[in-house]
Amino acid sequence: MTFQSIDFIIFFMVVFIVYWLSSHRFQNILLLASSFLFCGYINIKFLGLLIISGSIAYCSAILMSRFPKHGKAILIPSVLAGLALLGFFKYYNFFVESVDRVFQYMGIPSTLPTLNLMMPLGISFYTFQNISYVVDVYRKNITPCFSAVNYAIYICFFPKFVSGPIERASHLLAQIQKPRVIDLNRFINGLVLLLWGYYQKVVIADNIAIFSDKLFALKDPSFLIVCAGAFAFTLQIFADFSGYTDIARGCSQMLGFDLAKNFNNPYFAKSPSDFWRRWHMSLSSWIRDYIYIPLGGSRVSTIRWVLILFVTFFVIGLWHGASWNFILWGLYYWLLYLLFRLWRYIVPSAVRNIKWAQLVTLPFMFLLTNLGWLIFKLTDFNQLRKYLSILLSGWSMEHGMFAFYIVAYTSLYSLPLILVCSYFFYNEKTNRSLNLFEIRLLRIAAIPILYTAILLLRCNYSSDFIYFNF
Repeated sequence: MTFQSIDFIIFFMVVFIVYWLSSHRFQNILLLASSFLFCGYINIKFLGLLIISGSIAYCSAILMSRFPKHGKAILIPSVLAGLALLGFFKYYNFFVESVDRVFQYMGIPSTLPTLNLMMPLGISFYTFQNISYVVDVYRKNITPCFSAVNYAIYICFFPKFVSGPIERASHLLAQIQKPRVIDLNRFINGLVLLLWGYYQKVVIADNIAIFSDKLFALKDPSFLIVCAGAFAFTLQIFADFSGYTDIARGCSQMLGFDLAKNFNNPYFAKSPSDFWRRWHMSLSSWIRDYIYIPLGGSRVSTIRWVLILFVTFFVIGLWHGASWNFILWGLYYWLLYLLFRLWRYIVPSAVRNIKWAQLVTLPFMFLLTNLGWLIFKLTDFNQLRKYLSILLSGWSMEHGMFAFYIVAYTSLYSLPLILVCSYFFYNEKTNRSLNLFEIRLLRIAAIPILYTAILLLRCNYSSDFIYFNF
């Protein structure tokens, strides 16, 4: 049951109507039943692992409140259990295959078996939510939740179950525990977000995916074709993931919840650190709070900081998938981070802070981001090596008109997204904002426009959301 399917639309409409006709207690029971149904509809086997993982965190938090002197002794097994489940189902075969290759290279026969495992959807997301919950209880940042129903909703709330955002208990669980009443403004805001998310997915991302997938299937692409393909995928993955998040946030607002914002114009970043403050913000903030800062953050020696940063980006890469290209993608940003930090030390601040410096830094960072997405996209190392060698071989005008057509095609479909992001970036830089009346007027006008655009421009080819794989 994917967001873009008719099954989900009917499912959500039924849940929405029954939900707002119910009392707070029954609302939560309905949300839990709906979330279990949503998860089980995808694959009934996923429910067992979800319940086991959530039960470990739920019981561990209660035990820590009952036996505070033994908090660390309870916390560590709880975190390790969650990571063990994630590691086994997501990374076991990857580990075995990697060790097998090393043994083959050394001439050693390997008998390590691979297993026919299906990676449970959403496991990377709800595992991180479980870990953040027990750590926050241990740190006494929050009190444990004694309602199994409320905690289960926090873990498997169906709008954000598959691909996030990664919620914190202090934000989402607090909303689950409070009564909710229907609000017209919140409903309209949610509906606009929902339609905007669908527009990004079925109009922008899916239409671009037709060309993007074909370009990356070419055996011998030219320099410009590789560049056009990277550009197309850069727009596709943003529209795809941002679209999912906006649909999730829109559904949640219509049900009375506010989910965390996950994007803030990431392609207007001026540096790698700025990019990760804007892209997949719920993941980057989680990594910061539960890995980077606990390891020492920036308040350590330079050598240790470099190692901490290495671990941080290694985890970011590995979190995205059981493939070496994701690890390479994470380490690519680690290297960029170091180079940009070195640049800050070498170049005087007077030069770096020139008024129009962003006319250079923003496009340059966007090009580096394109290269990063090329690494992210190509899970086949031989293909990745070929594409990178083509880029390093130098400029070539071969297939120039076709590459120009691809760039123009993807830019045209992405134009509404580009304009919206540019508008909000301009407001960010000028501290400008619309008044309440203007915001309401725009949102009401956006509903029929987006609905009509989706009907007329939607792609007949429907693909899964890219982040469903993580």
